[in-house]
Amino acid sequence: MPKISVIIPVYNVENYLHSCVDSLLAQTIKDIEFIFIDDASPDNSLSILREYEKAYADKIIVVHLDENVRQGGARNLGVKIAKGKYIGFVDSDDFIAPNMCEDLYKEAIRTDADAVFCRYAEVADNANAESVKDVQTLGYVSNFSSNLLSFKGKQLNKEQKERVVISSGPLWSAIYKKQIIIDNSIWFPERIRYEDNFWMTVGKCYLDKVSFIESIGYYYRLRPNSVVHSKNCIETLIEKNLIEDKIIVEMQKRNLYLQYYSVIEYLNIRRRALAIFLDYLRKIDKPPKHDMVEIIRNTKRMFPKWNKNKYFKQSYTWKQKIRIYIIFYFPRLYCLLYKIWDKKNVG
Repeated sequence: MPKISVIIPVYNVENYLHSCVDSLLAQTIKDIEFIFIDDASPDNSLSILREYEKAYADKIIVVHLDENVRQGGARNLGVKIAKGKYIGFVDSDDFIAPNMCEDLYKEAIRTDADAVFCRYAEVADNANAESVKDVQTLGYVSNFSSNLLSFKGKQLNKEQKERVVISSGPLWSAIYKKQIIIDNSIWFPERIRYEDNFWMTVGKCYLDKVSFIESIGYYYRLRPNSVVHSKNCIETLIEKNLIEDKIIVEMQKRNLYLQYYSVIEYLNIRRRALAIFLDYLRKIDKPPKHDMVEIIRNTKRMFPKWNKNKYFKQSYTWKQKIRIYIIFYFPRLYCLLYKIWDKKNVG
């Protein structure tokens, strides 16, 4: 039985797939399985995976889907197939450090944690395992606050759980106890992007004990041609907003909404006002201002006392708060200011 099952959705990434698979096969932990879900990929990805499957039949499982279900559907299938005690997720255009899985697993066993997170780095489109040995090639590198590190291996109280939901790290920077996922039916939304925002907001509420390792384990590739980073793909921003609605409905259904109200309120300030609203300005040549204003109005309707949120007060500088206040109270004015100000400084 493998100790860890790593699930990798694959879609249209033939140029990056070798780098990803090779980094997985280089893992220092041996009791591990890799479950690749080919999500009806139109390129040569499936053929590449089949070659690896033949060569490493003891470690690699390849599942081909005839219909595209996006990353959420692929990950759900992977979790159902997985045999490991712990589950990890990797995006097929990224790669990981050789010791990532072993370090996470050892810490999980040492602390009996429900999830263990590592640090990650953003890297260039052409990065590889050799290039990242030079720290000068790394872009943004994540870190853990001393506050989070103090939670290592401890039973979390309510406030500590809230902190974990808000700031512990992205989906793919951790391993999770499979039993937590199954027992609480924590499944990804399918056929929609930003499913990881949903899963991490809902799923982290069920983590009673977490831990962290401070080495960089995951390398997130910045692809300028990816859908999420491309210009004028308005569908992605619509789905980004829809996911936040789905989170609220799901939290209400699970009777978690009132318990985690401060967290949900803060995440809506951060994701809708800063991420979605600003992404319309950054990524859409002719942003639909009416729709943007409606997003802000709806957020204010749902969270009328948003400016009193404790995490909002603690998390932002006064300059950032001024920006958010203008977006919330004068969204059309902010659109004009964005055109005047240096977009690099504003964005």
